[in-house]
Amino acid sequence: MRIWVTNYRDETLDEMLRLEGRGNAAFHAKCAFCKRPDPLFRCARQTCLGPGMYCEVCIVDIHRQLPTHMVEMWSGEFFIPMPLNELAVEARVQLGHVPGTYCPKATSAHKDFVIMDTLGIR
Repeated sequence: MRIWVTNYRDETLDEMLRLEGRGNAAFHAKCAFCKRPDPLFRCARQTCLGPGMYCEVCIVDIHRQLPTHMVEMWSGEFFIPMPLNELAVEARVQLGHVPGTYCPKATSAHKDFVIMDTLGIR
């Protein structure tokens, strides 16, 4: 532990703070997928594609097959939890179908529902 405190503590704390914020500003100035400027969104768990920043269209496209992930939006000072269904780009979950596909005979159902999984209740 003494070695970590002496050699790695500051580096570890800097990395934790970097991941809580937007990270390296130069690296996150464009969407990690489409390269549009000023991306505002990331996956809260950063487990699907790492700590990249994405535009609204790309974050929804990425999470069409990962609908239980929570998305966060950068407010300018901190990240705000943002459910996928509150984004302007429509994200639908088609139960009983291959993830990312739509049912040709789909009918509208309830728009508000609760998802419970190992990451929490949303």
